[in-house]
Amino acid sequence: MTESLNRAILYQDNNAQVVLRINYLELERFLIMERIKTIATRDLTKSVVTGGCGECQTSCQSACKTSCGVANQKCENSNK
Repeated sequence: MTESLNRAILYQDNNAQVVLRINYLELERFLIMERIKTIATRDLTKSVVTGGCGECQTSCQSACKTSCGVANQKCENSNK
């Protein structure tokens, strides 16, 4: 699809070329995000005060900044 789009763009002037490429990238991002589904969420603002329960190897607060896969780890604290 990208090849045919690029070939079609070659016949346009520079302004149209930029607009079409931006629209294509936005569409591509939308399609990727469409496949990501949030199954369950937790409110991490409660654990900010105490720093979490302390049982996890990786901090729950840093999970969004790293690629450790904390979301897939089972909580080690029996109380949760």
